[in-house]
Amino acid sequence: MKRSSSLYFLKIIQHVILASVAATLFMKNRHHETKQDGMLYLGALYSGLVATLFTGFFELPTTIDRLTVFYKQKGLFFPAWAYSLPSSIVKAPVSIIEVSIWVGITYYAMGFDPDVKRLFGNFG
Repeated sequence: MKRSSSLYFLKIIQHVILASVAATLFMKNRHHETKQDGMLYLGALYSGLVATLFTGFFELPTTIDRLTVFYKQKGLFFPAWAYSLPSSIVKAPVSIIEVSIWVGITYYAMGFDPDVKRLFGNFG
């Protein structure tokens, strides 16, 4: 089963849009000093977690389609990890790109740290 690269591109575009919306929703306008500011901080972290979770849902149909092949051939020649390893290797760079886009857009805009140098320290 061949995956189209345009789906990965659409997934990254979706992540950019979600990060932009979250960055404007939780825009830094004050310091984190009170409990209310802490709740905004936790809301920003939770929105990042949920956005990353929901952008990965488009891969579920392909995973379900692969289950029939896995159950047919699991006892014949290869162990189970031989079927799951290639898809994990292919999906890992896409996930790394998505998370780096999310951090790049939201880290300074949400006010996680007022120093931009630390943002670039995460990627170095």
